[in-house]
Amino acid sequence: MKQSPVQLVYDDIRNKIIRRQMFPGNRIIEEDLAQELGTSRTSIRSALQQLRQDGFVEIIPNRGSFVVQPTLEDIIALYDVRLTLESGAIKAAVENATDDTIRYLEHNLRQQLELDKNFSISAYSALNRDFHWQIAKASLNPYYERFLAEVYNKVEVYMLFYDKSIDNSYSYSSHKEMLTAICERDLNRAEAAVIADNEKALADIRYSFASV
Repeated sequence: MKQSPVQLVYDDIRNKIIRRQMFPGNRIIEEDLAQELGTSRTSIRSALQQLRQDGFVEIIPNRGSFVVQPTLEDIIALYDVRLTLESGAIKAAVENATDDTIRYLEHNLRQQLELDKNFSISAYSALNRDFHWQIAKASLNPYYERFLAEVYNKVEVYMLFYDKSIDNSYSYSSHKEMLTAICERDLNRAEAAVIADNEKALADIRYSFASV
């Protein structure tokens, strides 16, 4: 099915950010996009508003649209919210996760393990987002899905540009622990795994951010 002009613009900008073709703080020039994609300024502005809502773009009045560029304080605040939301989401997932969800998470973990052979932060960030997103969906709570979607978009951007990790051994272990807790329907173990995962992720971002 043919994409709408708004979706075309949205996907183009998002993909450029995820593929590191656009960087935090880069200004998004509407005229250039209109010429490159053959779309109207109205479609571009609608896409930019959606990208802002999803956490990829910041729109500054009288200045323009920019790829989101966080401060360390922004990152700390985001991870604080992420921990709160994920703690609730995984508890709900412990109670509601289906066999299909568990099989999906197991497949994702096998893919994470394969990164040991050829690690890349872009491949890992995609798998990491997908793993956490499946748990959010398994909560069966649309509000966890809604708010974590924006959080995960921002986390993915932060990881791509500010996380200088050279492997995913620790996060693989915490993800495996999260899956084990879901399989065993263990609420306390699930929450502890989420706390450990968030603490390590934030520590990695803090360290890398300081060296940027």
